[in-house]
Amino acid sequence: MSNYRINVTLVNEDEGVRFSEWDEDPADYYWNAIREDGTLDMGRLFREMRSEYGRCQSSVYVDTKSRGTIKTGWYFVKRDSYEGHVREGAPETYLRGAWVTVSEVVEEARPEERRSVEV
Repeated sequence: MSNYRINVTLVNEDEGVRFSEWDEDPADYYWNAIREDGTLDMGRLFREMRSEYGRCQSSVYVDTKSRGTIKTGWYFVKRDSYEGHVREGAPETYLRGAWVTVSEVVEEARPEERRSVEV
């Protein structure tokens, strides 16, 4: 397990509905983006995310007391197909947005404590 976490939130932009959200360890899926010293190569991570989630539409920022405003992720969009049954007359595709943020686990004993990472 790395000391970084990636949070992904998927949104159906056509309907304005958030339909999925999860956290993942970059070592499980994006191991190419982890350097030998254990830090993340944000450029590689960005390219892998872009290939998976589509074009980058914007960056995600967070305001912190100690470090000011930092860029902590990206917002990607891509046209995607509905899975499963589509009701008659409904479109077969939708615009899928993906909010991706990167954080660092501050203390292993309490993994819910995270610190935003500048990307």
